[in-house]
Amino acid sequence: MTNFSKLSTLLFLALFVTACAPVTNQKPIFDPSQTPPIVSTATAVATTTNIKATSTDVSLATSIPTKAPSAFPLAAIEILSPATGFPLTSPFEIVARLPQDYSGIVQIELLGKDGRLLFKEIIGLDQASSREEVFQSDLIFDIASEQENGRLSLSITDNYGRLLALSSVELVLQSSGEREAFIASEIPEKIWIQQPMENSVQESGALQISGIGFPQSQRPFEIKIRNRLGKVLAFGEAYLEFSPDNDYGTFEIILDVKVTEAQWLQIGVRELGSSIPGVVHFSSLEFQLLPPSDSED
Repeated sequence: MTNFSKLSTLLFLALFVTACAPVTNQKPIFDPSQTPPIVSTATAVATTTNIKATSTDVSLATSIPTKAPSAFPLAAIEILSPATGFPLTSPFEIVARLPQDYSGIVQIELLGKDGRLLFKEIIGLDQASSREEVFQSDLIFDIASEQENGRLSLSITDNYGRLLALSSVELVLQSSGEREAFIASEIPEKIWIQQPMENSVQESGALQISGIGFPQSQRPFEIKIRNRLGKVLAFGEAYLEFSPDNDYGTFEIILDVKVTEAQWLQIGVRELGSSIPGVVHFSSLEFQLLPPSDSED
């Protein structure tokens, strides 16, 4: 075989291997070419409905850009649609992603600009098989004016009846007109409790609580420690500190909390709204608190 023939053969093999090499692109949370499974659709007002998994078409769009650390977790409740600031007429559709394996009560509320309740629905949700499933519901409202600001919130409770997580979006409600459909691919957590860690074991005394937040107002975060009976054992407020290049701030507080026997406690951090009354976000975690080491003396 001539040198030219050998060179042609080697070049052909190199091109063939390159064409057959596997592609290593990371799979997105939502693949727009596929139909994500929908947990349910519910339209009844102020009722309780049991939900099972179904499937429907959902058109997806680009996620809302935010300046978040690369390791920032996704929100416990991701309200994928509607998006903050979008004009909406009645009825409109809610699309949200809930914690994996969550089963329990989902509460939906829509407030007007003065805090009045425009819509409330309580839904009993069967356990979702994966985080990829999304929750869907239709919401109906009626306003007297042509347009006003409003807030949509979704919340869930834990096995002890305590608030587990709450997310909200600020909306522009319209009595008539066109509305745009937008579904985000992912929403970062607005309040991330970094210390203490979930399911960690702490000793009674001075407990340091710290984290990161994307606030919607200039009000301080309210922090409460509750036992599984709902009793508040400690309470405090923490303002966020910001650096010039970030949309998020950090918070830190030390609360004195003591128990006489080992208990599982919940740290709950909430932010209250400014223009519209009520809670705009709530995050929580559980940890175990032990009695002081010298309690036997």
